[in-house]
Amino acid sequence: LYVDGSVDRQFLTGTGADDTITAIELRQDGRVLIGGGFRSYNGNVSYGLAEHNADGTLSGGFAVGTGFNGTVRDMKLMDDEQLLVVREFNSYNNTNAVYIARLHSDGKIDHQFAPKRVPNAPVNAVDYDQDGAIVVVGEFTMVGDYKRNFIVKYKSDGRVDPDFESVEGANGIIHDVVIQPDGKIIIAGDFTRINFVERNRIARLNPNGTVDR
Repeated sequence: LYVDGSVDRQFLTGTGADDTITAIELRQDGRVLIGGGFRSYNGNVSYGLAEHNADGTLSGGFAVGTGFNGTVRDMKLMDDEQLLVVREFNSYNNTNAVYIARLHSDGKIDHQFAPKRVPNAPVNAVDYDQDGAIVVVGEFTMVGDYKRNFIVKYKSDGRVDPDFESVEGANGIIHDVVIQPDGKIIIAGDFTRINFVERNRIARLNPNGTVDR
């Protein structure tokens, strides 16, 4: 849309996606990444993830292969143009990727990010800090053999950060997360308590996971 709300008719999406789009990210050069539950975009097979140019046409430089075998819920474009993707899948382009994946700018999976401990239920949202550490939130209560109630922090290589306070975690599902420039973490969801502190459905955490009082 234009700033006045009228439709930009130069943005040509053709038939668009054949099912739900749940997430959008914008690259610096104007290319648009979309994620969701779709299987094709403008007649081209693209399972759960696609990239199109600023004019709406499909980008030829981003290849997802067989894509995701489940719905993408959220994604976050990192400063180095890598893409974090989360939600209800366990593989990407025939490669194991349980609920979370990190992709290179050309769509190939980043094998340097290889979590050995993965959530036991879907992830709803993701964000990252200036050190490349990744915070994911969702419906899970375990991450591998670690108790993690609805929130966990991974190091940039996919190892669970044992120093991040989330063993108690929240007492309800967390739906979204945003990391501030100073590293503090804002979460929102169905909880009324986080790390033993009463907080009704929204809270801000310090970078180590403790509640910002």
